[in-house]
Formats: sequence, C-alpha cells, structure tokens
Amino acid sequence: MTAPQQVAGLLVIDMQNIRAHYECYRPGCPKPREEPIKPSAIRAFMDGIKARHLSQYHGETR
Repeated sequence: MTAPQQVAGLLVIDMQNIRAHYECYRPGCPKPREEPIKPSAIRAFMDGIKARHLSQYHGETR
C-alpha cells in the first residue's frame, strides 16, 4: 500500500485580472507569492515558480 500524497503548494492563474498566485503549504512558510503576469509569460512562471519559491524561502535547490 502506498502512502497518500499531500498537496505541498497551489498555483492559481487569474486570467481575468492577469495575476498569478503560488501558495506553499509547508509548515512555517513565510508567505505566498503573488505577482502581475503577462499572458506571454504564463508558461515560464508556471515552469519556474515552485523552484524559485523553494530556493528563496526554504533554501532548497532542484
């Protein structure tokens, strides 16, 4: 039997207001990250936000 998976973070892209929000659910995480985003930059934001967040706030590199 495998262990249940846990959600460690959530990424929300608000296309109407052109904002992106990443919320980390790790214990002690200092803050979510939210920023305006250009439609042409959505893919790059999605591809890199988790790694940037983990590096900046949790000292992890991947």
